[in-house]
Amino acid sequence: ILFAQSAHVQTDDEANFIAIRAQILNERYEEAYPKLLALSKKIGNHPSTQPQYLFDDVAFYLAECELELQMEAGVFHAQQFLNNSNNEIRKKLLRFYLGHYYFQTENFSSCIAEFEKSSIHNLSNERIADMKFELAYAYFYEKKFESAKPLFNEIHQIATHKYYLPANYYYGFICYFQHEYPAALKAFRIVETDERYNPVVPYYIAEIYYAEDQKEDALIYVDSVLSGTGGAYYRKELELMNAQLYFERKQYARALPLFELFAQKNEKVSKEVLYELSFCYYKANRAAEAISGFKQLSSEKDSMGQNSMYILGELYLKSGDKSNARSAFQFCASNNSNPDQKRISQLNYAKLSYELGFQDLALKDVKQFIADYDKSTQVPGEANLVVEAKELLMSILAKTNDYEEGIRIYNTLSQSSVFARQVYARLLFGMAMQWLNENRTEQAEEALVKIVNNDEAEFVMPFAYYWMGELSYRKQKYTDAIRYLNQYLNKTTLSLGDANPTNAQYTLGYCYFQTANYGEALKLFEKIVPQKQTGFTQVEQDALLRKADCHYMLRDYPQAKTLYSIIANGSYNQADYAMYQLAMVAGVKDNEEKMKQLKSLLNNYPKSTWKTEVQLELAQTYLALERYSDAIPYLKELIASDLATSIKPRAYLKLGLAYYNKNDNAEALSALKNLLKQFPQSPETEEATSVIRDICVEDGDP
Repeated sequence: ILFAQSAHVQTDDEANFIAIRAQILNERYEEAYPKLLALSKKIGNHPSTQPQYLFDDVAFYLAECELELQMEAGVFHAQQFLNNSNNEIRKKLLRFYLGHYYFQTENFSSCIAEFEKSSIHNLSNERIADMKFELAYAYFYEKKFESAKPLFNEIHQIATHKYYLPANYYYGFICYFQHEYPAALKAFRIVETDERYNPVVPYYIAEIYYAEDQKEDALIYVDSVLSGTGGAYYRKELELMNAQLYFERKQYARALPLFELFAQKNEKVSKEVLYELSFCYYKANRAAEAISGFKQLSSEKDSMGQNSMYILGELYLKSGDKSNARSAFQFCASNNSNPDQKRISQLNYAKLSYELGFQDLALKDVKQFIADYDKSTQVPGEANLVVEAKELLMSILAKTNDYEEGIRIYNTLSQSSVFARQVYARLLFGMAMQWLNENRTEQAEEALVKIVNNDEAEFVMPFAYYWMGELSYRKQKYTDAIRYLNQYLNKTTLSLGDANPTNAQYTLGYCYFQTANYGEALKLFEKIVPQKQTGFTQVEQDALLRKADCHYMLRDYPQAKTLYSIIANGSYNQADYAMYQLAMVAGVKDNEEKMKQLKSLLNNYPKSTWKTEVQLELAQTYLALERYSDAIPYLKELIASDLATSIKPRAYLKLGLAYYNKNDNAEALSALKNLLKQFPQSPETEEATSVIRDICVEDGDP
């Protein structure tokens, strides 16, 4: 092997290359590149005169320069070098430049591929940091967060590095994405004021406070951001978060204008925002706006949709719109998200069906509700609803006249509310009326007694008093009847069927009349009779007669005569009785006039129910006038009549006395003995026996 001095041309090219390389090492790529390109062409034209290492060096640095200057030719030259060179150190170094080029041109998948084949050896600390950040960013872009995170972690701790702030941002984002909120918050706090990240980072910081349940800090922070210019990119989201934070604190008055502003800025809002806005309207008593919002959530099948329909039902109820309230509760009852709201809505739906007249549907639904929830082991809150359902069922049964079943339901209640006792009273009253119609008066009276002893039976209590009075009157318990009927009249002026003030006054008047309290009876009958001369109803006719009877018993004969005359001259049903009483009034002063009127009565009303009384009165009047022969025909007719059974004992006695006073002892004995034989238990037998004794003594018949 021989050694000799290098040729001049060779020495010149190497020196030139050394100068160019110095510029490249100082990263003066733009200055170095044209010189290096010229050198590359020159040595390429004289390959035989140049050493091989120079070709390799020039090729390497040429590719480096082109890649650093982001020239597409650099990729080609780099691939040539990688394919032709055996220098592993330089190949790894060139892959660094190639990866950096791909990073700059945003070809991140190629960037990752080259950086992963590269090495940090022979790189400066700054270049190493650059490569780690750029590889981390490429991983981040490709959503390979687990690979990016440790690289960002290294860089975000180097405060002097050019990628310090970006590294903190992306590291914070990955931590945020992975719910490592303390680390994310620390990183975001570093970059929050940087103009590149200030439009975005405040939103993430607020989200972290919210996720960490630091709601107070979140609210304070969001208020501070919104008062400035931060968070521009997520401004709407921050405004919405601000509203929601106030909403969660139940400060609905503060949240409402914020929600309204958000809705105005956004043509379409999410169902969650619509719900919260509508709820704020609801709390602000702005019913129309709340209803409008909640209606739009009727198709939602989740808990939000159910709660919306529940509140919507309440709003409709408050506005008196029971039909729409019923529909809202029906929607809510069909949703299983919230069992409590489902149960309450089922019951409300049944209630409104009842109130709107859907009796059959209400009856079916409330029975099903009781069957579903009336169990031995009850969920908290169900027991009260079941009791309420049973009370509703009682109301429905009362309205549908199924009183017996309603009473049975009441008896299943362990405790009864005021409402239940009120409904129970109505059921008892209905049952009592049913029993009265069936003539089961004892059972009816038992039910009525329970009502008058029920302090909550306010609605039916007066009518129960009325019927207690009626039943007492029928049993001739006049004192009890007077007490009950006065209680009815003192409590109400309302009517319920036959239980009305007129009928009560009518019966009470009879009670006073039967107890000889004619003055009180007269006051009551006067209330019933209108001030007119004709056109009386049946009750008014009878009251008019009783009014006349009271005047008669009080010996106010002129007034009695006037009233009797109205009935007698009006051809009313009781005209015959009125004529009879007119005759009695006439007899106070003139027996002849009395008898004349009684005979006229018999002629005008031959089938009168008062015929026997008239005949007896004529006979007694003739006897009083000692006109015994005139009395005898009337007495005989009474004895022969099948209608005079109750007065036949008196007729026999009077007939015997008439014959005795005519000195016809035989006929007298015959009449009196017939009395003893046919009516041995009658009160008249004692007087008849005395007269028979006198006749026998007179006839000398011991």
